[in-house]
Amino acid sequence: MSSRHSGGARDRVVTVAFRPLDDLRPIPDPWPWAAYSYQWPFDDEPSIGDWAIAPGIDSPTPVVVVSLERSEASRGMTLASLIRPMAHDEVEQVRGPVRDRTLRFLEHARLQAGLPPLHGGLMPDVPSEFTAVAAARGDATLEQASAYADAWWQATRLARQMGRDVDEVDAFAEAGRYWGRVRSRLWKVQHDGDLERELEKVDVAQVATALAGRTAAQIDSLQLAGKALHEWLEVVQALERAGRGEEALQLVEVLIEAAEQEAARSGREPAPAYTERAAIMLRRRKDYDAEIRVLQRWEAFCPPERRGPGATQQKLAARLVKARQLAAKTR
Repeated sequence: MSSRHSGGARDRVVTVAFRPLDDLRPIPDPWPWAAYSYQWPFDDEPSIGDWAIAPGIDSPTPVVVVSLERSEASRGMTLASLIRPMAHDEVEQVRGPVRDRTLRFLEHARLQAGLPPLHGGLMPDVPSEFTAVAAARGDATLEQASAYADAWWQATRLARQMGRDVDEVDAFAEAGRYWGRVRSRLWKVQHDGDLERELEKVDVAQVATALAGRTAAQIDSLQLAGKALHEWLEVVQALERAGRGEEALQLVEVLIEAAEQEAARSGREPAPAYTERAAIMLRRRKDYDAEIRVLQRWEAFCPPERRGPGATQQKLAARLVKARQLAAKTR
């Protein structure tokens, strides 16, 4: 494609990155996977950081100059021309307000993190596109801690993208980690409480009855008695911790059969996690013969030629070898 020249300007080539005007990240070295070479047909000499309008896939779109050298990928190609340069005032009309709001938010985050203001005359604020950060330490509910962690990580990403001081980025990240730890702890407390209440009403016989009546849709979606199979596996482990080993073993056997139902319909191997849990429980009891039987049951559904690369599948095969060795020693 021929270049459009202005006043006889010589052909020049620049490498540009497609970027929205409101993207305030510093200009990096050219990205080989996201930078493109164009003819610069304008009278003014190009500089890194200049903005222009380039032909886009659907419509003309802003680009920023990231290099004055042609990219290796474009050498030997006929290059398209940029459509027009963008004046500084035109660019700042968009970027200026975004920069102002972003800096006000980062000032807000700095104060919450216990850092001194960076721009003395700038009023800290939380514009509508940002989420206010809480104090870097404190107490909260699970919902609050989750919101605080997300807000601090938003501030961290923004500070990092804008090339801010490393002390600021680290302070924001540490606040994000703190609230993330609080969130994890509170989630575990709530989750364990939910499991404890679940154990009070769990009826393994009822779950086994539901197994026989599963619809095709329930089988395909891995649902059983109102729960996903992996959620029932958590109940199995909670029953073990509560000292209800017999019920735990009965329930995991139901889950093995549920996984086999799904495998029979899909043509895939049964999910191995339930067999692994049963094998672990039986190994602890030193019931090696029962462990061998449950592993052989899985192997019958999943012979070597049907197995995928999953680590659990390989562990089950190795576990079967070991169980046979242990059983032989006890005879």
